Amino acid sequence: MNNRLCPLMSRVIEEYLKNSTLHGARFIVDKDASWIERMFWVICLVASWYASWLLIKASLSAFENNAISFVVESSFRDWNTNFPAIIVCESKNMDRIQEVAEQLWGADHDFTLEEVLSEIAFFRGESYHTVHECSGEEVTASCFYSNFSYYAELVRSSCLDSISNCEWNNKPFECCKYFHRMETELGICYAINSMQAGKHKMPKLNMYSNRNSGPGALKMELHTEATVFILGTEEVPTLVTPKTDFLVVGPYISFV
Repeated sequence: MNNRLCPLMSRVIEEYLKNSTLHGARFIVDKDASWIERMFWVICLVASWYASWLLIKASLSAFENNAISFVVESSFRDWNTNFPAIIVCESKNMDRIQEVAEQLWGADHDFTLEEVLSEIAFFRGESYHTVHECSGEEVTASCFYSNFSYYAELVRSSCLDSISNCEWNNKPFECCKYFHRMETELGICYAINSMQAGKHKMPKLNMYSNRNSGPGALKMELHTEATVFILGTEEVPTLVTPKTDFLVVGPYISFV
């Protein structure tokens, strides 16, 4: 019985190895290959099986002892989260423009000069009236060609005239003590919680939030038309700041 079984098992194993999809298995029973080649493929096949067994064993051990779990990260509740920088840039003030224009050119001045003054004080990338009135052959005598920052500051409102009734987490604070002057390409702005505004020794408001204080809330009233930028503490508003990063505030408009 054993004499019959051995040749049968040999043929079955040989047939399996010849048709196996295991790489190199067929070379073990290849009659045209030398014994050295056969031995090489035997060693390769045994080594690959052993390596596969080690990987499977390591995976089972990791599953049993170090299983991966997906949970909601909640450690952020222990952090102090910094409030973004709030930067207020006046965008329009026709009453102030008229007042300054009368101071510069008298009550009977050319009213087109008010548009020139507005473009200089609230520059937004275009200067149509300035170019039209103050260049070419017919130049208005009252145009000015230098010291633009001086005329811009004559028009733009101060911090005290722009911002009032400030509160941080329902606690009132002095607005212009913490809203510091910031020079930008949009003109003079006033910023709180910004690293770019004021001097390093100027007072800073503690605007951090955590699990104990709850979300931070800043409230303020603006007395002029303005663009309010909500940026990172290291950022500065520009002419190309995305619209998602600022609010346009006008008369009778409230944002929450």
